[in-house]
Amino acid sequence: MSSLKLISFTNSNGIVINTKSRKISLDPDRVPHSGLTFISHAHLDHIHASFDGKEVIASSETVYLARERGFNISNYKEEAEGIQTFDAGHILGSRAVLIDDSVFYTGDFALRPRAFLGRGKTSKCDG
Repeated sequence: MSSLKLISFTNSNGIVINTKSRKISLDPDRVPHSGLTFISHAHLDHIHASFDGKEVIASSETVYLARERGFNISNYKEEAEGIQTFDAGHILGSRAVLIDDSVFYTGDFALRPRAFLGRGKTSKCDG
């Protein structure tokens, strides 16, 4: 049985997933007060602020590109317990995320290979 108990969508700060053990913000418009943040890639419509001291899931390439654009992400990792990332194929470092085998999210996704980027990867999920 999945640990997912609620999916809440907000207009004020993007998509928030609440599981039994944590809150996960997906590409939020501003830094959330609590929980984990997933940043799918470094385009400016997906990263809006620095995330100093906040727990972030992002690729190392996304963190590098964000820093080059003036956004600091100091506490990041590429995966966490119950969270798996996949290459989204959109830009260098773009990722999709699978949360507790129940929710699959990506900010942008490529259906075909382009230049040095492969096609995005997907995963089956419960929902």
